[in-house]
Amino acid sequence: MSALKLTLYLCVIGSLTLVTGCWSAPGPPPDWPQLDLEDEPDTAVTPPSWYKSAKEYNPWPLGPEPEYATAEWRHWCAVRYNSRDIVRWLDAPPTIDGRPDEAVWKDAAVKTTFIDPLGKGASPATTIYLGYDENNLYLAARAEEPSPDTMQVAATHQDGSVRLDDHIAFSLAPEWKTQAFSAYRFLVNPGGTVSDFLDARRYWDAGVEAAAVVGQGSWSVEMAIPLKALGARADDLAGTVWACRFVRHRYAGGRHQVSSWTRILDAETGAGNWGHMIFKGVKTEDKQPAEPQTERPEKAHSAEEPTDKDGP
Repeated sequence: MSALKLTLYLCVIGSLTLVTGCWSAPGPPPDWPQLDLEDEPDTAVTPPSWYKSAKEYNPWPLGPEPEYATAEWRHWCAVRYNSRDIVRWLDAPPTIDGRPDEAVWKDAAVKTTFIDPLGKGASPATTIYLGYDENNLYLAARAEEPSPDTMQVAATHQDGSVRLDDHIAFSLAPEWKTQAFSAYRFLVNPGGTVSDFLDARRYWDAGVEAAAVVGQGSWSVEMAIPLKALGARADDLAGTVWACRFVRHRYAGGRHQVSSWTRILDAETGAGNWGHMIFKGVKTEDKQPAEPQTERPEKAHSAEEPTDKDGP
């Protein structure tokens, strides 16, 4: 074979290899997790070789993407490697008195512990409770507090400056898989005062019922949020996954301390990764449908500006 023919042959082979490489079928995605199982997230295990933790805020915990990086794959990664827990069906609604100690809350506490900005178990600790029924999503929390007398609790009216008080921020994103999803945010202080926002809309009112109690060594809160305010129906929720974030801002003792249910990327604002809540259980067949709720009147405009950045 002449040198010219050999050169042409190698060029053709190289071109075919390049084309084949460009058009080769993507590799198979990893096995999908069973999202309705009550297993712990895989945050404590060694990730696969393609997984790289994001150094900056990213709703998907991804670095370089493999060939099969699709939107579905990103959603799988977000659920697999972030905090997640179950939202249980409650056969009876809890009494919203600020004390999540009724039998209905017995198995409703999330398993993943709160962490500090360094990724260590936060102290004082915080426990979140999740539940739902045909009418409401129920959120509750118990926050250990060794110095309750030094807590900042100034806001006393709805949508007051709760962000400047000791408070817990609940952020919910039912449509988290969309490119530009909306987030429902609820900030509640130890006095039971709530600020609720839909994205940055300070005039939005979810119709939340809330109560809080300050005890010896802790404070606790319970909230009932109408499902219709979140654009949801109980019959459609079983098996669905919402993105969520739970962040505690503590000012007791005169300094700002942040802890979160998910990884914190900004110690000042509490901004960080989203976790996921998985709805499990449906109402029983013999349960009568709930009476339709009447629309609440629009509340008066609030002077509060949602300038805190502990949400999206």
